[in-house]
Amino acid sequence: MKLEDLFSAISDISREKKIDYDVLIDAIKQGLLAAYKKTWSDSKNLRIDVDDKEKKIRVIATKKVVRTVQYPHTEVTYRKAKKLYPDVEVGQEVDIEVTPESFGRFAASTCKQIIMQRLKEAKKQRIISEFDAKIKQIVFGEVSRVGSKGVYFTVGSSEGLLPKTEQIPGERYYPGNKFHLFVLKLDKSSREPLIILSRTHPGLLQRLMEQGIPEIEQGVIEILAVVREPGLRAKVAVRSLQERVDPVGSCIGTKGVRINVVSDELKGERIDVVRWFEDPRLFIASSLSPATVYSVQIVPEDKRAIVLVEHDQFSLAIGKKGSNVRLASRLTGFKIDMQELED
Repeated sequence: MKLEDLFSAISDISREKKIDYDVLIDAIKQGLLAAYKKTWSDSKNLRIDVDDKEKKIRVIATKKVVRTVQYPHTEVTYRKAKKLYPDVEVGQEVDIEVTPESFGRFAASTCKQIIMQRLKEAKKQRIISEFDAKIKQIVFGEVSRVGSKGVYFTVGSSEGLLPKTEQIPGERYYPGNKFHLFVLKLDKSSREPLIILSRTHPGLLQRLMEQGIPEIEQGVIEILAVVREPGLRAKVAVRSLQERVDPVGSCIGTKGVRINVVSDELKGERIDVVRWFEDPRLFIASSLSPATVYSVQIVPEDKRAIVLVEHDQFSLAIGKKGSNVRLASRLTGFKIDMQELED
């Protein structure tokens, strides 16, 4: 790149990449000064002057006017200074151009490196600024590639990683497929910040319900707890802040239409929506839905509950491979001992 082409390139980059023009110029000044000191002189009285009107870059040194020069890097003769500054006096400081003859090509090459570095830094800051605010929120991403560490997604103009540990078991990911994803965190340790995503986090289910169920979005219904066995089953505890609104029925929708939309987003994961109660006995009974509970006895010192159900409800309360009682225990925070009611 020639020096005369540099300024138009800076303008183009500023406009296309949305980086302030003055920010780029300042970065060039700082970078060129450091490069000049490393190559020509390490004097402390130097600055870089960038003149975008004349398309020139100059090196300027501040020097003391003296009769006889002993230190060339910091002093200039009165005779030479007088030609540039007619009113100058011995002892004053003046600016003198010290641009080397070969500086033009050197400056153009160095500026290119500086601009590339600045673009990387700007991209890094843009990602951090955008996604710091999206942590624990959901985004919509498209599969770009599958790697050894997991699946990479295009999320807006950035890249995110869905690690293997955060993938729903059995779910397939092919380039071009689109998914809703939960933003777990932003890994800032790499050269370019990497958005770490999840399809298994309970927050994904919660955010999908918040988006898809108007009463939750409006604050009429509140989600108090979510537990999941990703891709298989989940339980969500809800309560209504308005007495006339049924929290469970509103979340499920007519013929299950509302909750089925959410389930379809999660590879058909079965979602039990249960009513939250402040009384732990009622909450535990509710959490074992769709089973009907006969009684709940709390053992507070062990944070344990003994739950009685009739014979025909026992297998329903336990669930397939114990999933129902296991999720109910996680949802309520109680260890649940299931027992059949004796005849």
